[in-house]
Amino acid sequence: MSVLEHVPREIRPPIGPGVGVRLHRFTVDEYHRMAEKGVFHEDDPIELLSGHLFIKLDHGPPYEVPLGIPPEDIAGPDVPPYPQRKFTVREYHRLMDSGALHPALRTELVEGWVVDKMTRHARHDSTLQLAADVLQRRTGPSWRLRQQSAITMDDGEPEPDLVIVPGPVLRFRHAHPRPFDVVLLIEVSDSTLAYDRGSKCRDYARNGIARYWVLNVVGGKVEVYEDPTGPNESPSYLTIRSYGAGEAVPLILRDQTFESIPVNELLAPEE
Repeated sequence: MSVLEHVPREIRPPIGPGVGVRLHRFTVDEYHRMAEKGVFHEDDPIELLSGHLFIKLDHGPPYEVPLGIPPEDIAGPDVPPYPQRKFTVREYHRLMDSGALHPALRTELVEGWVVDKMTRHARHDSTLQLAADVLQRRTGPSWRLRQQSAITMDDGEPEPDLVIVPGPVLRFRHAHPRPFDVVLLIEVSDSTLAYDRGSKCRDYARNGIARYWVLNVVGGKVEVYEDPTGPNESPSYLTIRSYGAGEAVPLILRDQTFESIPVNELLAPEE
């Protein structure tokens, strides 16, 4: 029996082929628990409509709460483009620690939005393991490979598929890695390509993640993003390169250069 069968149907994340991610839809019970636990204040200018925390339009600025319009790669076409309540990292921790979210749900915080993570498919997981194996062989014991573990940023706490950080393993036993700890971050992308190129890429650039790879499973390419702009109005990477079949991806961790990795060692070609 799937653990999601214990979660109320109306808050289960979407499943099935071709489904990416979505902005979390809060239930009435979650909404009240968040207020009771002090995640936000009951007099905040928000209201719960169709599972989303919209700003009350009749309240007027200043709202004095974090807000924004969720990007379409998270919200999808069915969520009206009106301002919604965002969450700080501290609020997100309180949200999780208080049990306001059902513990069976898999979520991450990206650009202040609580996002339901997708159900992983076999090709995603096999690509993830393939990449992890080849990277660990290349880099050796001084660098540690973390799989689907959180990193804490200024405006989010995503759970990338892979990150490489300095060792030893116990360096991060009391706190998740921060952006300056991450020398390489990788997302394995199939149905989440718009999300990984959109909200996640923007957030990683804003927080100064030095090197970001997207393993584009569908396109059979490795997309390499470098030279992040940092927290400006439109965060992005200034250098973007794409490597396809027959090419090799340079592997550089800070001031160390390792043997380049052929794309077919990261993305197994279809038989």
